[in-house]
Amino acid sequence: MKLTKATVSTRILLYVGIFIVLNLLAYQLFFRLDFTADQRYTLSQSTKDILKDLAQPVTVVAYFSDDLPPQLDEVKTGFQDMLSEYETYSDGRVVYEFITPDEEEKVRLQQSGIPQIQIQSREADKANVQLSYMAAEIKVGTGQEILPRITSQQGLEYGLSTSIKKLATTNKARIGLIVGHGEPGLAQMTQARQLLSIQYQVDTVKLDDPAAWGQYKTLAMLAPSQPIAPQHLASLDAFLKGGGSLFVGLNAVNGDLQAQGFQPWDKVNTGLESWLMEKGIVVEQSFLVDAQSIQITTQRQQQTPFGVMTVQQPIAFPFFPIVTGFEAHPISEGLEQMILMFASPILIAEPDSGVEAGVLLKSSPQSGKLPAPTFFTGEREWTQQDFASGEQNLAVWLKGDFGNGNEGRMVVVSDGDFPVDQGQQGTLPDNLNFFVNAIDWLTDDTGLIELRTKGVTARPIGEVEDGTRNFLKGLNMLLPLLIVIIYGFIRFQRRKVQRLKWEAQDYS
Repeated sequence: MKLTKATVSTRILLYVGIFIVLNLLAYQLFFRLDFTADQRYTLSQSTKDILKDLAQPVTVVAYFSDDLPPQLDEVKTGFQDMLSEYETYSDGRVVYEFITPDEEEKVRLQQSGIPQIQIQSREADKANVQLSYMAAEIKVGTGQEILPRITSQQGLEYGLSTSIKKLATTNKARIGLIVGHGEPGLAQMTQARQLLSIQYQVDTVKLDDPAAWGQYKTLAMLAPSQPIAPQHLASLDAFLKGGGSLFVGLNAVNGDLQAQGFQPWDKVNTGLESWLMEKGIVVEQSFLVDAQSIQITTQRQQQTPFGVMTVQQPIAFPFFPIVTGFEAHPISEGLEQMILMFASPILIAEPDSGVEAGVLLKSSPQSGKLPAPTFFTGEREWTQQDFASGEQNLAVWLKGDFGNGNEGRMVVVSDGDFPVDQGQQGTLPDNLNFFVNAIDWLTDDTGLIELRTKGVTARPIGEVEDGTRNFLKGLNMLLPLLIVIIYGFIRFQRRKVQRLKWEAQDYS
């Protein structure tokens, strides 16, 4: 077929039209292949639900300086891509812009609490330090949240979505933190309170007046250390029977590192143990010890040529287990590592009829129990026999009818201090995630469970036997050489066959 000028013009217009249509479709129907372990480049369903339910427009203003190092420029590009997806899934209710701050804008940002961050880079064997902005403001109505440091893709979706959720939520459910029996207050739970405040209004509450705690969907009782009056336990019963949900963090035993060898570590009797037993949950009043545990530093007296000196020495401390045994449940989904302190084994006996129960946390297979009271000193030598009891339950859930035909829920953990502030080092992230996830599940508002635990927080290397380790080392050294030898042999054979073919041909 002979091409004419009209035919060429028609084809060009057709190709341009197809290109435009494909671009419009790609804008609306995009997809991304994400092979990362935590799916960090794919929006979670909970984020999509938050965006779908937006009633007000959300404005995101991102502040990024020019001349960022390549690895941080990738973060900026990733943030732009993420905001583009937010805009699409929100049907345009999320709008965004990127600004390179000038001198006037820098003054305003400083006053708004957005600082410059120090960035180190290396060019031509020379180390450079520059001050740059990598931050964002999220605005909904008159409310505003700030992301002051956007230096990594990890956790970025959680920070952005929780900020939007916090600003967009007007009527927050109320969560009551029970006090009056030696429990920690809100001042001792600043990190947990900050996470909870995204979705909930958090108050302290006493059990004296049912009118006070009756307005709460979920109550939490953490680490009571004083006897609980029978009428208060009766109030908890009434709360559950009315369809309420209860989180219980119970210290069944008490250990004191300052009292090593001087006084026994003993049981804690509050009456809550017997109350839980009526529900089919037995929290043993013994100390769980686990070979998979942290180290602590103790002081020891050591004889030296200069006399007796006090030295700092790290020792294994099986009373603080590193928990990696997470059972399949929305509360524990995505968690990787928690640390408990002076925990106790939990047994599920026979819950009330119509009540389901299951396990959330387990210790490692190398676990044991020490009856209370017990003495502890840093001189103790631990043996395999101390860890011969196997896996032990450390947290359980219950759900069902506790008496009046209403569904109630409970979560019980045999350590009441795990979400409490732990000084300057802070509380372990997954300790907080577990606690807040549990409150979400109890309150039947699981919107941010998937987001909160998205992202790699810990990837401890598994134990490898010496024989396996040596085999892998040898394989790592010999395998490349073997591949080269095999490739060389195959190539030699091919060239030999080709040469024989050439020699066999008759060129006369």
